Amino acid sequence: MAGARTTRGRAGTRMAAGRWCAPDWGRRSAPPPPLTAHQRPRTPAPWRQGLQTPAPPKPLPPKRMPPTMAADPNPLPATLDEITPAWLTAALRHGGHEVPAVAELVLEPIGGIVGATGQIGRLRVTWSGPCELGSSFVVKAPNTDEFSRLANEVMRFYEREAGFYREIAHRIDLPHPACYVNLYDPARDHNILVLEDVAPAVDGDCLDGVDFDTARRLVEMLGVLHGHFWMDESLVADWLVTWDREAYWSNAWIGQTAWTAFTEAEPHFFPDDVARVVAERYLWDTRAFCERIDRRPWTYCHGDYQLDNILFREDGPVIVDWQMGLRNCPGNDVAWFLATSCRDHVDRERELLDAYRASLAAAGGPAWSHDELLEDLCWGLVTWVGGQPVTMVADQSHHGEHAERMRRRFRHFGEGTRDAAVRWGLAEVIEATWDDHAP
Repeated sequence: MAGARTTRGRAGTRMAAGRWCAPDWGRRSAPPPPLTAHQRPRTPAPWRQGLQTPAPPKPLPPKRMPPTMAADPNPLPATLDEITPAWLTAALRHGGHEVPAVAELVLEPIGGIVGATGQIGRLRVTWSGPCELGSSFVVKAPNTDEFSRLANEVMRFYEREAGFYREIAHRIDLPHPACYVNLYDPARDHNILVLEDVAPAVDGDCLDGVDFDTARRLVEMLGVLHGHFWMDESLVADWLVTWDREAYWSNAWIGQTAWTAFTEAEPHFFPDDVARVVAERYLWDTRAFCERIDRRPWTYCHGDYQLDNILFREDGPVIVDWQMGLRNCPGNDVAWFLATSCRDHVDRERELLDAYRASLAAAGGPAWSHDELLEDLCWGLVTWVGGQPVTMVADQSHHGEHAERMRRRFRHFGEGTRDAAVRWGLAEVIEATWDDHAP
């Protein structure tokens, strides 16, 4: 295509205008359309030989929660619709806010925002007397569908966001919503958050992308977060997820099942080298992968740092949705942001990486070289690549009128992580460094 920008990844693959193309050696310039069931080859791809999808394991025993995680004695509403004026009044006072009684409240949907694993809405409040908290709040609660329940059993989303607002939020300079109510019930693994309504603001949108200057500012903010918590031994808490967790290993069948279904339906979506490494090194050897990534340099990561979780108001970006925060290698955050939110800036990606490295070092992190950061990006990206089929094959109909956007969104994530894996030479990097952090 005349005028298309082309850059070469470490494995000799090509990127034309930020999109994945096949390698040069005689293959097609774009993946062929998916084969129908009767056209698919009966012999599995080489990387899939011998990989079997196990049956789901028995459920893990209930988690024992420390006393500090005890919920408010008032029963937590199961859904946003169950929040009443009396409950909200009690919850705000329980959180230490001296407020008059809530006389009336109205729950409104937040246009265009749909939580993949949680409910979200806006509460319009009428007070019975003067109140300094304002009259509009954002409220979050868990989803009740089967997919969200299953995902939360492994990922502990609700417990993690409650932990962030209780123990991390006051320690960071990164702009985030103020939290007025933070209640978590460990017996039900259920939480309710009442947050600052960051308005007026423009919603970020991963499908629309962002201009380069804003992308640069956002990676610099990420460097500040990572540098601030670099190898911080205070990041030890039961709620703070690390890779050293049995839940990841025992629930690997979820990713294996989705990966098998997706790659059979679209056998040309992933290049063979990426598919082989992600399947063999991560999805079918999850414990070994987790043991290695858990030994890499770590910090506190947002866990879902992409434009859908960023609001833009006049004084700058505000980072929301902290339910995937964890102790992790920083490349996990950086790789996800670049792969999902900066696909229009592939030709200037090196500038973004340099800006991140400078910000990381200035905030207390290491003075990494470009190659050191690239290695960490690849390790951080593996789990994103391996996890995308879970959402791409899942039924999104429970999102109602937003289902089509959710399907497009997850497809965008899958394509973005695949393209980044090719661009950064993920397969080559993982194989070359596999034994560097072996237990």
